[in-house]
Amino acid sequence: MTNCEINVARERLKEFHEGRDGVPDIMRNRNQGDLRDYSGKIVNMLDYEILKSYLYNTYYSVFILEEAPEKYFYGGKVISHELLDHEDAGLHEDVKKAGMKVKFTEKSHSDPNKNNYFVMDYID
Repeated sequence: MTNCEINVARERLKEFHEGRDGVPDIMRNRNQGDLRDYSGKIVNMLDYEILKSYLYNTYYSVFILEEAPEKYFYGGKVISHELLDHEDAGLHEDVKKAGMKVKFTEKSHSDPNKNNYFVMDYID
């Protein structure tokens, strides 16, 4: 077997196990980004996925931005609910085709013991 054949075999095994282990395509070959780096900036969301957490029995979102193609970002509860609304309205394909200009803003909870969260505003 040649080195090329071995490399192809390894890549196929890696892809199989990543898919089997539940690593979504949108996260493959990307590193996790920090949404704080884009807080207050207008960015273009290119795609998103709504995923189910079997551990917590809830849904969450993962998305990618044109400004950081090598990264993926987690949406918290507020952003995930917004993207679920897009999904329910059948707009996911539109986001994938045209992108969606958005602005993320960090907000603080009224309860000081809770972490800050992000909201997403659609920019026309």
